[in-house]
Amino acid sequence: MVRNGTRLTGRGVALVLLGALASAAAAYIGELDLLWLTVALVALPLLSVVYLVLARPRVRYERSVDPSQIPVGTTTRVVLRVANQSPAQSSALRFADAAPEPLGGGASFLIARGFGRWRQAVGYTVEATRRGRFHLGPLRGTATDPFALAARTFTAKGDESVLRVTPKVWPLGKLSGAAGMGSAGDATPSGWGRPVRTTSWSANTDTATTCAGSTGSCPPSRTTSWSGWRSIRGTRPAR
Repeated sequence: MVRNGTRLTGRGVALVLLGALASAAAAYIGELDLLWLTVALVALPLLSVVYLVLARPRVRYERSVDPSQIPVGTTTRVVLRVANQSPAQSSALRFADAAPEPLGGGASFLIARGFGRWRQAVGYTVEATRRGRFHLGPLRGTATDPFALAARTFTAKGDESVLRVTPKVWPLGKLSGAAGMGSAGDATPSGWGRPVRTTSWSANTDTATTCAGSTGSCPPSRTTSWSGWRSIRGTRPAR
């Protein structure tokens, strides 16, 4: 995570090192006019840091997520309304809106408006690859001086948003050909690899035949017959 604060950029560090070496060389050869120029090269990046500390950016934002609840594998629209309240901010502002990896890791964008207070709306699309409850934010920004010698990282003021990702729902009409949805009397394989038992009753309701298998015929060892209603209740039939 990037910490908030002010630092020199690569350009500013290079200018400080170059100015320091030039100042040492000018002092060694006794060129006072050149020494003043090299001191100015060293002081310019330091003045840029002071400028960003005094004219720090003041940014607020509002985030809207529509819709705020989506099934996994679908997208939603995120809109950020950014407002700058610092009239002394002269350079472009770079922003990064944080988001978890299942939502794509967030988005980055640049707003270049110059001096004065302003408002700007920015939108981007988020695709959910995993279900759960995810937080969007915070919004972090980076401001630089007009010469890009120093940079200041800050966190904009605003509330985080919540996106709920639910499991994907399949219509029941698409499951008409699935296992277990066959017609009555069919022997459908069960989930454990064994066939489902099928019971057939004769027309006079005195004989019941139980078959295990998907074939039309039943072996003798799998056929059981009862005569009379008392045999069904568990009473031995009269001989």
